[in-house]
Amino acid sequence: MCNWWADRRECDVVEDDLARAKSALIAIRVRLDKHGIEKARACGDALIHVARMLSDGFSIGVSEALAGRGLRAKDLDAAYRDLERSVHRCRTFMVETSPCFEVADDLVNACSLLEHIYRMRFHSMMADPKLRPACEEVAQNLVLLVGTLPRLGAKQTQTVADRGSTRIAARRVAPGSFRYKRDE
Repeated sequence: MCNWWADRRECDVVEDDLARAKSALIAIRVRLDKHGIEKARACGDALIHVARMLSDGFSIGVSEALAGRGLRAKDLDAAYRDLERSVHRCRTFMVETSPCFEVADDLVNACSLLEHIYRMRFHSMMADPKLRPACEEVAQNLVLLVGTLPRLGAKQTQTVADRGSTRIAARRVAPGSFRYKRDE
């Protein structure tokens, strides 16, 4: 029944993965633009959380985990499959009425971005030499987005704080202690 699937060439798989990664990049950018800066910040926090777990699991740094660097092809494939399963598992919690909907959505976005990065890094090592540059380019675009999200939220928070709005600011009094003062 599925004989056409058995006849797939390696380049077909790589091209399908490239198309999926490009599509995911666009879809996640649109979703983040639609939901605003707070969603981007939450997605950035989820990315850091997932990267920490990956860094612990593969004994690499968090920045390397975010960029999909420092791993062998076998480890990239294992991480990709783990992230793929995580996306499917988190989607089971994505029910609009559920209290954990937002957290699950952020984790789905984070795992999906990292999943595509790891798959593109894998292909940039193992695919046909003609397809490797395209895989590396898509991976770099994904890494650029992944690197921007945590900082984007931090910049927006700092900008709002600098406007002089009513906020609680921590002022250091002595090492290890803080005094909170409401700014007017």
